[in-house]
Amino acid sequence: MISVNTIEQQDEKTAITRKIMHSLPAWFSPPEDIERKAITHRDYPFIAAYDGAEPIGFIALKIHNQYTADIYSLGVLEQYHRQGIGRRLLEAAEKYCAANSHIYLTVKTLDSSAEYEPYERTRAFYQNRGFIPLEVFTTFWDEENPCLFMAKRIENTGRFSLMSEIKRHGINEECAWSEIVEAGDFVFLSFCVGNVGQSVEAQVNGALDDMAIRLEKVGLTLESVVKVDVLMKDPWNIPIMEKVFNERFKGVYPARKTIATEFAHKGGVDGLQVQIDAIAYRE
Repeated sequence: MISVNTIEQQDEKTAITRKIMHSLPAWFSPPEDIERKAITHRDYPFIAAYDGAEPIGFIALKIHNQYTADIYSLGVLEQYHRQGIGRRLLEAAEKYCAANSHIYLTVKTLDSSAEYEPYERTRAFYQNRGFIPLEVFTTFWDEENPCLFMAKRIENTGRFSLMSEIKRHGINEECAWSEIVEAGDFVFLSFCVGNVGQSVEAQVNGALDDMAIRLEKVGLTLESVVKVDVLMKDPWNIPIMEKVFNERFKGVYPARKTIATEFAHKGGVDGLQVQIDAIAYRE
């Protein structure tokens, strides 16, 4: 069972920092820097995530002043990535900031001008959680590691609901529906179609292409999809759809419901064969 707890004991902060950072060489190095942070974290607000009794992630905050706190370090064991652990740690940090009347939470990470895939994921994580890029400092660390400075305003309302904000995109007034609805950490997509009039296999691929394009607009990918409803004109074509899903999702399969239906429009009698609706989850 996953739990998130505030850590007060200094030796525990140091031990957790060492364990997590040494397990993430793609993000943290060299060893002397890890050791320095393990000692520095002893005096910082520190929140850890546990799987049972085992620490699997942490966040350490540096308090600059009464207005601003900084994410000094955040790490989650790689086998726990994309399971919402980082999100829960960040939410706990935001609650700490709100409780202490801090207005801004900042973070420094590697800028995109230094091409390095692990930190592409890191930047996407922060942007998906509402952090805004403010400035790049080319010599803060060194010229090969330009520093991107990001910030997020903390709302001191005491309300931390997953559904605290709803955004609608691609609103179709004529047919009364939205292409994308963002509701907290969930993203809902409707009427994903493509390659209408072509083969069933081409239409399944086209619907997933349409879905991927929409997800990219909100910083997500097909791997973020957790549930799909597949509407098909002929349910005997389900094996064709499953073949395409196997190729496109590559083992990261969403939950799925398949529905046989008669499409009333879009391409005529033999045009539309496949429509996919989806729910995606943002970590």
